[in-house]
Amino acid sequence: MHGERVAFGTLCLLIAEDYPDDEIGRVLDLCVACGLPITFEALGLDPSQDDLEKIAKAALAAESWLASPADIHDVAGVVSLMRAANALGISALG
Repeated sequence: MHGERVAFGTLCLLIAEDYPDDEIGRVLDLCVACGLPITFEALGLDPSQDDLEKIAKAALAAESWLASPADIHDVAGVVSLMRAANALGISALG
């Protein structure tokens, strides 16, 4: 669902925009409390590197990408963000 992708994408952007850990933690807690997915598995995904690169290319092509002050404008950077958000979600679920 759209909102589920938004929740995970929000975590990616918070990481990309270097928000403080406590603020990211509050968003993680809210996502968990609301039952929103914070891992690839919770999104029903087991993405390959190729899958992540396709998602990254689509994200970079979106007009909304330019609204972020994050200085990430390549596929590898976006893939790293998604992996970081997934790892953060896994650790938050402990």
